Amino acid sequence: MKKYIMTFFSVFTLILLLGTLVSCKPDNGEEAKEKLEELGYTVEVITGLKADATLLGISGVNEVVKGEKKDAYFTAILFESKNQALDALDIIENTIGLNRTIVVNDKWVFIGDDSTDDARKIFD
Repeated sequence: MKKYIMTFFSVFTLILLLGTLVSCKPDNGEEAKEKLEELGYTVEVITGLKADATLLGISGVNEVVKGEKKDAYFTAILFESKNQALDALDIIENTIGLNRTIVVNDKWVFIGDDSTDDARKIFD
């Protein structure tokens, strides 16, 4: 009986560990795109010089992920480092309208509103 209980808890722990690893925030725009498309968003990933031009005046931008679903729009920005994301926060807050939510999580900065909470959770 002890053997079955130990096996059950070992398998249960393994499942929890895998679930935690799978639910992590994306490492790049393509991973984010896959997860967001599953939620029904139309997603565009902007990289390289085009990403820098999109966010003129903000340094350290790796990728920009833009998504929309009906009347819900968001932008998520992946920076090279967490410090660059935090440094860009002031510029972003002064540029973006008041009714937008801005969330910084590690290297990601998410800009959206209440209608994009499902998308924001991917970057948490």
